[in-house]
Amino acid sequence: ARLIDFDNPEANHFVAINQFRVDTPGQAKEHIRPDIVLFVNGLPLVVIEAKEANTFTSLPLEEAKRQLMRYAERRDDSTKGGVKEGEERLFHFNLFSVATTGTQAVYGSITAEPDEFQTWRSIEPPVYQSYTPPLGGAPRAQEVLIQGMLPKPTLLDLLQNFCLFATKRDKLVKVVCRYQQYRAILKALARIRSNSGDERGGVIWHTQGSGKSLTMVFFVKKLRSSKDLFDLKIIMVNDRTDLEEQLGGTAQLAGEAITTIGSTDELKARLSGQDSGLYL
Repeated sequence: ARLIDFDNPEANHFVAINQFRVDTPGQAKEHIRPDIVLFVNGLPLVVIEAKEANTFTSLPLEEAKRQLMRYAERRDDSTKGGVKEGEERLFHFNLFSVATTGTQAVYGSITAEPDEFQTWRSIEPPVYQSYTPPLGGAPRAQEVLIQGMLPKPTLLDLLQNFCLFATKRDKLVKVVCRYQQYRAILKALARIRSNSGDERGGVIWHTQGSGKSLTMVFFVKKLRSSKDLFDLKIIMVNDRTDLEEQLGGTAQLAGEAITTIGSTDELKARLSGQDSGLYL
């Protein structure tokens, strides 16, 4: 059974519910009420909490993130007094959650800590860059996140190709791409599609620790789900043994077999074949 039609985004059922109430009888509070929940075919993929500064809230963005942690039952016992205060089942299908004040807006996966939430700073593909900000003037962080992450095809693309589970400090975490990774991969695929075959492809530059291995994995996933590019060969080249082990472990997250190449002659033989493998 296909729960989501990734090939035809408009064939899915998209619903945004304001003040979505989930009853939690027997807890400190009788219900939780996220500001907005985005459903696709009945699955709650995105939970949004919006706050504004007022007499009771001096740090609205931090309060929004705290609320999300409470809804997901992720605050530790020392903070919540040992009582259940949320409903984690609302987040079983969660792709990411959003905390917003309008001028500030950040997102994070179900395993992200409050200080790990990220800002989405670009809008790709360009078709979504032309819009009128609802309040006029320059777009706020909230508008950029909405246009960059929440168009129907983009949301499904992030779900299908740009999220995965990985191990971090011996814990299983859910990883959702950063805006730089999404933008770079879309531009890389556009370059591949426009390349006549005898041109240089280009370089995606990363700083140390910025997620280059994950960018490679997201690229492979996106390539394999593209009907016109899915059968291309992929070669991962590195210059250190320890990096080969790291890259090999991360590349497995792409969900396909990895063939380790031991010599130049073996690489030439593989390249001359018709298979569309992933080589390291």
